[in-house]
Amino acid sequence: MKEITNDISLNIDFALYNYLGEDIKIFNKFEDSFVFGGFTRDAIVGDKINDLDMVCSVDDAVQISFLLEKNKWFYNGAFAGKEKYKTLKEKFGAIAKKYKNFLCEVYSFTKKDKEIQLIIPNRYVFKGQVIDFVKSVDMTASSVAYNIQHNYCAEMMDGALKDILNKDIKIIDENLNRGSTIAEERIQKLIKKGWSLR
Repeated sequence: MKEITNDISLNIDFALYNYLGEDIKIFNKFEDSFVFGGFTRDAIVGDKINDLDMVCSVDDAVQISFLLEKNKWFYNGAFAGKEKYKTLKEKFGAIAKKYKNFLCEVYSFTKKDKEIQLIIPNRYVFKGQVIDFVKSVDMTASSVAYNIQHNYCAEMMDGALKDILNKDIKIIDENLNRGSTIAEERIQKLIKKGWSLR
């Protein structure tokens, strides 16, 4: 893990304010939650932001979920593998049973044309280890993590920032946990935006 302390952090922070507006305040008090993936990648190069992925501890995800609903974000459901839970109550009631079976669980929220996905990893459940989940992404360009509370930005795979700035796609074969079809779709979208597969 390598901290990024230059204008890159400011680019991500600026993109977050543009995307969330006043709702960015929801995330200001959560130490164990990190924006990563396509959001940080697109923010760094100035591409259009499609959605916001945030990896969270269970405790943070519970609090953030209720704050999002309070601020009129619509709860779309939570996913563990192929199963979908319709309500937060149903979701949290089932979390203990599902926790060991999947790489992660996803809570989806939308507001107008914006989408936030809260991701709970099942491999890193201890405080301070949530950020390690970002090491399991399937391309280096998705492995920059950013914490809103501390304006802390880190490169979780060697060369991630360089790959983003050069718009290079480097696949981590052993991390293709989301399925080759989804990875292929994302690669094709990036190539259309001027990225190169290395």
